[in-house]
Amino acid sequence: SQADISSQQTHPSNNLGMSIYGVSLDDINSSAILSWEEATNKFIEKFYESSNLLEVENFRVVTKHLSTAVKMMGGEVGVVLLYSQTFHFESNINTITGDELAMLPFADLNNVDLYKESLKMLKGAFENLSFVDFIPVTNTSPTINGLSNPSALLPNEDVLLSRHNEHRSNTALGNTPLQPRAGDMT
Repeated sequence: SQADISSQQTHPSNNLGMSIYGVSLDDINSSAILSWEEATNKFIEKFYESSNLLEVENFRVVTKHLSTAVKMMGGEVGVVLLYSQTFHFESNINTITGDELAMLPFADLNNVDLYKESLKMLKGAFENLSFVDFIPVTNTSPTINGLSNPSALLPNEDVLLSRHNEHRSNTALGNTPLQPRAGDMT
């Protein structure tokens, strides 16, 4: 039947952001960015190839780095990578958006940890990577002011701050008596 015929689809997702900790801004050069883009593409493509969440074929993603910023979280400096992605695939599903495709591989915290480990294997700029979090997709591009101002956090970014602080406590990186909780960082 016609409903079973797959169509070639292209879905863009703009205004994406990822914070990475344990890396130096000085090490994020064009070679590191290229490695990061390729590793991110491979991780997402592997996720969709092995996942039963969506029936897709010939899945391909193109990640494009747009800019780099710095973000403070609980006294630790994070490098923020702002980027866009374009997804190409065949499917009979017509209801998914590029933003959903971008975030779905990282909705599970175990997948986030697997992604972090895949970046650490790149060595160089990423070998001391300690934590990765994602800036929620918004309709407008994240701005440097929004990233560096904890009072301007989006609702689910507070959850990421809580997980980050828990991680820092568990690894004794931020195990100081005055370490703020995520809710106190305003």
